[in-house]
Amino acid sequence: MRETLRLTPTAPARTVAPFEDTTVGGKYLIHKGESIIVNTYDCQRDKKVWGQDADEFKPERMLDGKYEAMPRQAWQAFGYGLRACIGGSFAWQEAQIALVTIFQQFDLVMDDPTYQLQIKQTLSIKPKNLFIRASPRKDKPRLFALPTINNGYPAKA
Repeated sequence: MRETLRLTPTAPARTVAPFEDTTVGGKYLIHKGESIIVNTYDCQRDKKVWGQDADEFKPERMLDGKYEAMPRQAWQAFGYGLRACIGGSFAWQEAQIALVTIFQQFDLVMDDPTYQLQIKQTLSIKPKNLFIRASPRKDKPRLFALPTINNGYPAKA
């Protein structure tokens, strides 16, 4: 999931403004309250951080302590610092739970096995014309929610 969000962040750019006059990189003065746009899409493909293969999908770059060893602000799928998305941790957990649930209950097959990734960008980045078929797994029991009577309280006599 980290590598996917690195290459295709849901918010490819965001606007920030400093709380006080700030010099960025030792040469760019940004005044308090001035808006700047952070291009997350390009930041997370910086070859100085990610290597010459920065545009390639390589999940192993996030494994075995490599993610923890990189510069703190290198991966910014949910922003960074005081202005990071307050729902980032929740979104991360929710995505993990959703994926695990889907993989436990369904077999997934690409609708077109020859599909080549194309990006569609609106407010967020998403695959264009990607379709996946989900079939209930035959070896797993299906879970159904049953309605309760009177919100779980015993019926009145």
